[in-house]
Amino acid sequence: DATEISDTDINKLISTMTPAEAPVKDVRVSFTDGKILLTGKLTKPIEGEFTAEAGVSLIDGVPVIKLTKAALGSLPIPTFLLGSLETAANEAIKSALSSQNIFKVKKLEIKNGKIVFSGQIK
Repeated sequence: DATEISDTDINKLISTMTPAEAPVKDVRVSFTDGKILLTGKLTKPIEGEFTAEAGVSLIDGVPVIKLTKAALGSLPIPTFLLGSLETAANEAIKSALSSQNIFKVKKLEIKNGKIVFSGQIK
């Protein structure tokens, strides 16, 4: 059976789990036709509104994020910085899944307003 998580649920989780000292505020996620859209406010080391767009694929049952573009205000974020952001996000996902080590994702689909996934318990 597939499990659905709405972008509303993800946004609630992000708002409750983001530490007060985090360098970002007001982070919002939107799922839309195969893409994840992110918006928010960067507070450190500089301040400004940010936007990002990402896709997700599966590698060995683990979701892997691929940032396709990002900007701080109207300035595009350089590719070399996108790579480090991608790596950090993917390490966090891999760490969370491997620490539980009980679920392998078999299928993942991003639809309007939700992400749908299914898998098997190890």
